[in-house]
Amino acid sequence: MGWVRDTFQEYRIGRVKSVTGETQVRSHSNSSDIVYVEEKLDNLILITHAIWELLEENGISENQLEKKIKEIDLRDGIKDGKSSSTITSCPECGKKIKSRRSNCFWCGAKIPLDNLLSKSNSTE
Repeated sequence: MGWVRDTFQEYRIGRVKSVTGETQVRSHSNSSDIVYVEEKLDNLILITHAIWELLEENGISENQLEKKIKEIDLRDGIKDGKSSSTITSCPECGKKIKSRRSNCFWCGAKIPLDNLLSKSNSTE
């Protein structure tokens, strides 16, 4: 009867090791995602500063900017401080993906950005 218990324990230990390995892989992936998001955020902050300085130099007030931000926020019908993403097609596999992605969710292909500030070509 002890061998049944030992076998079951070995199974449980193996399962815990497997889950631990999967967790480590996910943790590493999440760390990579965080680094990517931090880089994108830093880039967006730089872009925002440049745009704001250009706007100020050309006589645009902070009040005008805030009004435009609210207008854009409401374009999707929801005042939530977020920009809605659109759907586009992967140039490699053709599957539908969100326009904000830098690579295809399905095949992993890199999604080219024609312009740093470009809008999505499609709203399908």
